[in-house]
Amino acid sequence: VDKSFNSHINGDFGGASVDIGSKNYTGDRLLEVSVGSSMNTNAIQQSGDFRLQSGPNFWGYSNYSAPEDAQGSYHFANSWDPIKKAVTPINFGIKVGDSFRVGEEGRLSLFVSAKYANSFISRNGVNANFSAQGAPLKSLTQERQSYGTNSTGLINANYQINSKHRIGYNFLYINSSNQTRDAFHGFIRDAGSDAENNRGFINRNTFDNTQLFINQVLGKHTVTEAVQVDWGLAYNKVDGNMPDRMQTMYSQQASGDFRFIRINAADNHRYTYYLKEDELAANLSASYKFGSTNPAVLRVGYSGRIKQRTFDVMQLNFAIKNGLHETTSIDPTNIDEYLGASGFGTFYDLVGMAGNAFQFYNGDQDIHAGFATLDYVFSDKLTAVLGMRYERIKQFVDYNSIEYRPGSNTLNKNGILPSLNLKYVLNAKNNLRLGASKTYTLPQFKERVRFPYEDVTQVVVGNPYLYASDNYNLDLKWEMFPSEGELFSVAAFGKYIQNPINEIMISSASNDISFANTGDKGYVYGLELEAKKYLINNSQNKISLGFNTAIMKTDQKFDAAKVSAETQGLLNIDPTHPRSNFTGASDFIVNADLSYQKDFNTDKNVIATVLYSYYSDKLNAIGTGGLGNRVDKGIGSLDFVLKTKWNKALGIDFSANNILNPEFQRWQQNTAPVKVLSYKRGAFISLGVNYKF
Repeated sequence: VDKSFNSHINGDFGGASVDIGSKNYTGDRLLEVSVGSSMNTNAIQQSGDFRLQSGPNFWGYSNYSAPEDAQGSYHFANSWDPIKKAVTPINFGIKVGDSFRVGEEGRLSLFVSAKYANSFISRNGVNANFSAQGAPLKSLTQERQSYGTNSTGLINANYQINSKHRIGYNFLYINSSNQTRDAFHGFIRDAGSDAENNRGFINRNTFDNTQLFINQVLGKHTVTEAVQVDWGLAYNKVDGNMPDRMQTMYSQQASGDFRFIRINAADNHRYTYYLKEDELAANLSASYKFGSTNPAVLRVGYSGRIKQRTFDVMQLNFAIKNGLHETTSIDPTNIDEYLGASGFGTFYDLVGMAGNAFQFYNGDQDIHAGFATLDYVFSDKLTAVLGMRYERIKQFVDYNSIEYRPGSNTLNKNGILPSLNLKYVLNAKNNLRLGASKTYTLPQFKERVRFPYEDVTQVVVGNPYLYASDNYNLDLKWEMFPSEGELFSVAAFGKYIQNPINEIMISSASNDISFANTGDKGYVYGLELEAKKYLINNSQNKISLGFNTAIMKTDQKFDAAKVSAETQGLLNIDPTHPRSNFTGASDFIVNADLSYQKDFNTDKNVIATVLYSYYSDKLNAIGTGGLGNRVDKGIGSLDFVLKTKWNKALGIDFSANNILNPEFQRWQQNTAPVKVLSYKRGAFISLGVNYKF
C-alpha cells in the first residue's frame, strides 16, 4: 500500500494505491485442501422461509438470456414467483504447488489454487424518500434476502532462467454473483389511495453476475550490475450481467384484496443489462545505478492502458390493459398467473424494443504515460526520490437512452504529475518523511453518460460534462521503531483539490442524483496516528496491540452558476447549504486490534485476534432545493478471528464478524431530520478446516 504518490503509479490517485502481487512458489511440494462454513445470524433465523428468484444455480451461474422477440409472444424462462431455497452456507478450496529444476541454472515454479464460497444474508429496515418539507414520497419497510457466491481460480508460473533473468505468468479468474429478493411495503405517494394508506407493495427479484479474467506476463532482467529491465503485458476481461431483474407493484385494498398498481407502464417490468469490458495494459521500465560516494538510481519507463466497454440495457414493461388493474384481484404469491404467458395480450401488453438494446453506452479509454524517477542518497541521513510522470488521457463515451437525448463526448487531459519523497534518518530508530505530489481524479464511464439507473427509491443519472479534478498532496510523517516489529508514527497530511467531483441531488421532482464538478476548489487536512506495540514478546507467547486513527477536516464551497454554465444548463443545482464536507469522507476513523499468539512448537500454534473499527458520520449525497444533506451515521464493527495449527498438516480456523450488529442509518437532514435508510446486517460466524498432505 502506497499512501504517497510515486511517478511509477497511475496518476488517478486519491488516498492510496494498492499493488497486489502473487508470490512465487518456493519450498516442498504442496497439496492443501480446506472446507468450512460461514453463517449469517439473520439468514439462519429465516432459513425456513428463504426465497429467491428461480434460474441461477448453486454455483452462481445462469444460462438465462433475454428473449430476442418478447413482444411477439411470451418467451421468459424464469418464473415471476420466488422459490424456497435451503440455507446451506459452505466454502471449500484446494492449493497445489511444486517446483522443478530446468537445466543447470533454471527452475520452474508452479502454484495453482481454486476456491468456492457462498453466503446467505438477510436484513430488514427502512427505505424511504422525502421532500424538502419532510413529506414522504415513498416510505417503505424493506425485507432483503440474498444469496452470494464467489469462485476464484489462480495459476502462477515462474521460470527462473538463471540468476539474471526471470519470466512469470499469472492467471486469475473470479466469478462473483448475487441473487437478491427485495420486498417493500408501505406508503407510495403516486400509486393511488390504497398505496398512500401504507398498503403499497414493491417486489424486486434480481440476479447479477460478474466474471473477471486477468492474464499477465512479467519479466525481470539484470543486463549488467548497473542496469535492470522490467516489463509486463496484460489482457484483462470483465463480463458483468444482470440477465433478468423483475419488478411488480401492487396494493392491498381495505377489503383485503390485492390489485396491481398501474400508474406507469414501467411499474411492472423485467430488466436486463450486459456489460463487457476489455483492457490491454503494458509496462516497461529500465533502471540504472550509478555513483559510489552518493549512490543513485535512475529509472525511466512507459505504461499504457487501453480499455473498451459496452453496456447494453433492455427493459420490457408489462403494461396492464386499461381498467383491468382496477377490477382484477390477484394472488401475490402467484404472479405467473397474471403476468405470465396466459396473460399476454389479454391482461397486459409488452412495451419496449425487444431484441434491441434500446438503451446503451459505450466507452473507450486510452491512457499512455511516460515517467522518470531519481533515487539519490545525499548522505547517510538524507535520501530523496524525485519523480515526474506525464499522462495522455482520452476517454470517449457515446450513449442512447429512451429518457434523454442520445449523445457522445470526449474527455482529453494532459497530466503533468511531479512528485518528491524525502527521508531523513534522525537516528537508528527515528525517521522523518516528506511527500509532495500532484495527481488527479478521473470520472468513471457511468458518471459521464446521460443514462439513468433507477432504484426503488432513488434515480442516478450521469453528467456528460463531468471532467477530472486535480489534486495537490502534501504529507509529513515522523516514525519510530522501538524494537523489531513495533512502530509509532504521526503523520500530518493535506490535499488541495481543484474542481472537486461530488455526488449531488439535482433540481428534480424525484430527488435524482448526479455527479458534478460542484465548485472551484476544496481541501482536506488532518492527522494520522499509527502504533504497534508488543505487550509480551518471547519465544512462546506474544501479545500485540495495533492502533490506527485518522482525524481530518474536509471543506468545499459550491458554485451553482459554475455547474449550470459548464453543463450548458443540463444540470441545475440549488445547494441547500453554501458549503459542506466531501461525500464519503468521515472526520474520524479508527482501527484497533489486540492479538495473542501461542507457539507450542514449530508445528503447533494458536493466534487469536480481536479487531474493532469505527467511522464517524459521513456525507452520502449533497442536498439541493431545500432538501437536507443525506448523511450516513457513524458505525462501529467488532470482529474476532482465531487461527490454529494443530500439527504440521491440520489447521482449524474460527471467526465471528460484526459481533455487535449495529444498525446502519442514513438520514436526510431536513429541518426535522428523517430516516431514509436503515438495516442490521447480522453477525457472521465462520468455521473452517484445512489439511496439508
